[in-house]
Amino acid sequence: MQLKISNGNMKIGNISNLSMAPGLSCVDGVPCLGDGCYAMKAFKRYPETRKAWTSNLELWERDSNLFFEEFNGWLKKNKPERFRLFVGGDMPSEAFLEDLISITHYHSEIGFLMFTKRYDYDFRMKPDNLQVVLSTWPGLTLPTNTDLPWAWLEEDPRRRETYPHYVCPGGCDACPHFCWDKLSTGMHLVFQKH
Repeated sequence: MQLKISNGNMKIGNISNLSMAPGLSCVDGVPCLGDGCYAMKAFKRYPETRKAWTSNLELWERDSNLFFEEFNGWLKKNKPERFRLFVGGDMPSEAFLEDLISITHYHSEIGFLMFTKRYDYDFRMKPDNLQVVLSTWPGLTLPTNTDLPWAWLEEDPRRRETYPHYVCPGGCDACPHFCWDKLSTGMHLVFQKH
């Protein structure tokens, strides 16, 4: 199999995940790449991580059908309860989202979670088992979509304490998987910069 899927990491515990090369798959000019992108730090620091995340993006660019065939096959075989998309990077295109929506519809028994800065994509057809969180960042124009939850850095001065929100405890093992199961329209997540 050419697709690289991780069995977990220190932050999300043993939740399987798939990532893309940060920067190369992200929205052009996002300010987080220059200051504070934890995924870029891992990408630069760990050669195996860099190789895997770059390989995933290159596989999708070269043969998107094979990318999703392998992803579908892995999900059928492993049947995880939860799956995290884009620990590093983001969706490279809206066509990627369309294929992803098809896969997540098919695997309705799996809870999928992804954070994205692709605010302008059409998420109306996403199934309930695909939790999409719009990830804000200081200096980045805020999304206009209020149908999806937003994620904030704690120190972002635009964040209002009055928003209904949940503060991430810093790792999925210390949480009842709130991001997957309990976020609803109008609910916000708050993260400390790490």
